[in-house]
Amino acid sequence: MLKPKVLDLFCGAGGCSVGYARAGFEVVGVDFIAQPNYPYTFIQADALAVLQDPDFIAQFDFIHASPPCQGYSKITPKHIKATKPDLMFPVRDLLVQSGKPFVIENVEGASKAGLRVDLKLSATLFPELRVLRERHFELSQHIRDYVPQPILPKPRGSVKTGELLTCVGYGCPGSGKGQKPSSMVYFRGKLKDHLDKTLFENRALAMGIDWIKIGTAKSKMKELVNAIPPPTRNLLAAKFLTIF
Repeated sequence: MLKPKVLDLFCGAGGCSVGYARAGFEVVGVDFIAQPNYPYTFIQADALAVLQDPDFIAQFDFIHASPPCQGYSKITPKHIKATKPDLMFPVRDLLVQSGKPFVIENVEGASKAGLRVDLKLSATLFPELRVLRERHFELSQHIRDYVPQPILPKPRGSVKTGELLTCVGYGCPGSGKGQKPSSMVYFRGKLKDHLDKTLFENRALAMGIDWIKIGTAKSKMKELVNAIPPPTRNLLAAKFLTIF
């Protein structure tokens, strides 16, 4: 039996893709930046251009798109937000035109940019994860009724006490002059039971990601902090398999 095939647009290092693959999909990733750690078939291309190729799109059963989130994120400084692309409407228009079932995924602030929030998922749903990360989803009409909103459990522990991480930024957070040291500084951005490991190793452990091996320390950290914990896609993908 052939596996249903999903196209992961703006795939990055493949956090979403790994989740879909573990649930039973065949996955192809597209990103305009080379992704040496991406674990499946990868195409370096512009996502908008790919969506305008009907022959290419025809081979897929389902499309996942995660447009760049920096312009919508609450933690992005305003002067930087202004330089980031706003692709929400162009991506949605092309996905609708494709006629394929689709998901658009982004950060909490993306609703202000037009993301319709049909579903919210949080890493707190998965006991094996130790990261605080919530993502919002717009679902096409094909699949909207198949994925009811789960109850999002409260975090077990906190960043303050060293049980969890937020996994944002590319280095260890510091405290400014005259400010009290934060708990992140106290633990140096690590989990309290993994202080012997590097910052990257701590974040990879917290997010359940173990395949980012190639590149400089900075490039690997950038891929990691922009990734999505795979288990959060396992749940989503398992629901979608009932459709195909």
